[in-house]
Amino acid sequence: MTTFNDVVRAWQGAHVDAIHPLRADDVDGYWESGWFQAQQAAAHIPAGGSVVDFGCGDGRIAIPLAHMGFGVTAIDSSPTMLKRLLKNAAKQTKDFDHDNLTVVESNGTDLWKLKRHYDAVVCRAVLIHHGFKDGMTLIHGLANILKPAGTLVVDWPTGDEHERRDWIDVSVWSVDRRNSVATNAGLELVEEHADGLTVWRRAE
Repeated sequence: MTTFNDVVRAWQGAHVDAIHPLRADDVDGYWESGWFQAQQAAAHIPAGGSVVDFGCGDGRIAIPLAHMGFGVTAIDSSPTMLKRLLKNAAKQTKDFDHDNLTVVESNGTDLWKLKRHYDAVVCRAVLIHHGFKDGMTLIHGLANILKPAGTLVVDWPTGDEHERRDWIDVSVWSVDRRNSVATNAGLELVEEHADGLTVWRRAE
């Protein structure tokens, strides 16, 4: 079974085209998917609100969110990914306030160091790469940096339970395990999509 450190090492060494299924074959589609997912998240964030994109990679979602006027803190465990994000952000000119985007290196176990709370957290295609114990740690860490009534937008697929065993494997949670972890983290389910995308609200 993979650990936090295994995941960090894998992402740090990942080729730019290996970070998303679309990236190698359709770069425009890759960025368009980021805009779509940013718009999905934006529906749950107050105008001009503060948002964390955890597992931000090279900025596929963080950069569109910053374009939309949100104050974005982009977090990733990989310095390489964060460098790529800053390079991509530097290319943005029209209608882009670079002060809207901050980067932080973290694997999710030390989010308490942020010492602030956010209107929303976006976490796409991250939990599938972690086992249940590490996934639970991430969910609690992300919930703890939300403001009361803040929103967590996260891919959290459920079905026949399966815990990831290697780099090409993914974790699938049982509904009961997912709901138990969410409840213990103080999260209430707001929305659930067939593809595993879920929206949660932190209890007030």
